[in-house]
Amino acid sequence: MHRIDSHAHYRLDNNAQDLAFLRELDLKIVNVAVPLDSDGSWRKGQLPYYEDMYQRYPDQFAWVTGFELPGYKESPATYAERMIAHLQRDFEKGGAIACKFWKNIGMELKDPTGRIVLIDDAIFEPIFAWMEKNRYPALAHIAEPIDCWRPLDPNSLHYGYFSQNNEWYMYDKPHMPSHEVLMQARDNVVARHPKLPFIGAHLGSMEHDLEGIAARLDRYPNYAVDISGRTIDLFPQDSAKVRQFVTRYADRILWSTDAGMGPMAKSTPEKREETYNWLRGWYQTELDYYTTDKVVTLGKFQAKGLKLDAATQQKIFVTSAQHWFPGL
Repeated sequence: MHRIDSHAHYRLDNNAQDLAFLRELDLKIVNVAVPLDSDGSWRKGQLPYYEDMYQRYPDQFAWVTGFELPGYKESPATYAERMIAHLQRDFEKGGAIACKFWKNIGMELKDPTGRIVLIDDAIFEPIFAWMEKNRYPALAHIAEPIDCWRPLDPNSLHYGYFSQNNEWYMYDKPHMPSHEVLMQARDNVVARHPKLPFIGAHLGSMEHDLEGIAARLDRYPNYAVDISGRTIDLFPQDSAKVRQFVTRYADRILWSTDAGMGPMAKSTPEKREETYNWLRGWYQTELDYYTTDKVVTLGKFQAKGLKLDAATQQKIFVTSAQHWFPGL
């Protein structure tokens, strides 16, 4: 069955071998840029790969662009005009299918007074309004898993990440916005722009709360979520409830992995094959979880597969992505 990985990060040099690998898995990849800074260096380091891969292999790749953070060295109106010009170029000439908003909004970005800038800040409103007018989708990674605001626990699904990336760990930073504040800011944008297709990356950073996700899907017809990197968060939850959730909202759920592969032009054949085998295992585990009732393992965690019906599989693996990302 052909599938779309709707949130991934592949930057390929040796296209012949890498393409053969992806075609072996029968995947179409949506590469997602990560807008890291205000000076545009992220754009120079990522977009040439993603745009070139799409231009050369449109049946294999699509891509999601982003925009620079405000540096507060220009007026808000000038900033918005400049970002919209960049985005217009990316959509109309580069073939981008959506725009990414990253977690640095709300968890890092500050204005000149030192105030943390949230996603619903007025400085971003002209960008959202322009995207809504043109029906360009937003893909937003706002906040982190809830464990980011809890004491470090070696048994946590996300202990490895937060124990090694303190800059994104908020429990010891009480001056930073809470998870609830970030979710409300995100919801404010979704509500203000009802005609803007808005996809919450990583299960909308509410992977611990399927009822909370469902409430938002019910409230906002323009809202959907991708699964990217959060299948493991479903493992500890009651499988019957997870199956019911995915089946009910399959039109609003996009399967994705957050997997990726960097340039490997200088890699040895052995290293390249090691990377392929690791990714093969990751994808097989993902597929086994959603399509079978096998006991599957991710890291040190295990769960019984959901064995979704064929219609639900078709939606989460293919048609939901095609609907929410027109052009796929």
